[in-house]
Amino acid sequence: MSDRKIEEIKKTWNGNEKAFLKDVTEIAYSWGGTGRGFTTITATRKDFGALLDVIPFPDTDEFIDPKKITSEQWETLLDELFSKLQIQKWDDTYIAHDVYGGTQWEVVIRLSNGLWYKNTGSNAYPENWDAFKAAMMGIWRQGTRA
Repeated sequence: MSDRKIEEIKKTWNGNEKAFLKDVTEIAYSWGGTGRGFTTITATRKDFGALLDVIPFPDTDEFIDPKKITSEQWETLLDELFSKLQIQKWDDTYIAHDVYGGTQWEVVIRLSNGLWYKNTGSNAYPENWDAFKAAMMGIWRQGTRA
């Protein structure tokens, strides 16, 4: 992402700790690896709350029905990710240069003003990575069929 976009996001949220409640429209979390493909969970804000989609590893025939969550659940997820875990402060990239293969991941955050940012990694993770994964999987389990 260009420095211009990052700076625009920082200006937009400067001084407003809860700006993410209004600005974040989508969170996409992908993980996997070369040779086996990637699974993606996407949470997209909607009038009723958010729609949750899963695209499983490509080597499976599995189709996973979308789920939905309420506005309250969506806000709770955002509060967990941005207030408690502060994922907006993660480094852009985490790489373990001494590991061959393994797991790659990406988190993309889209905002209502068209800006977005992403964090990526290869066999290295932010300090609070397990809590992030738990929040994303937890919201998936809370969802109901769309």
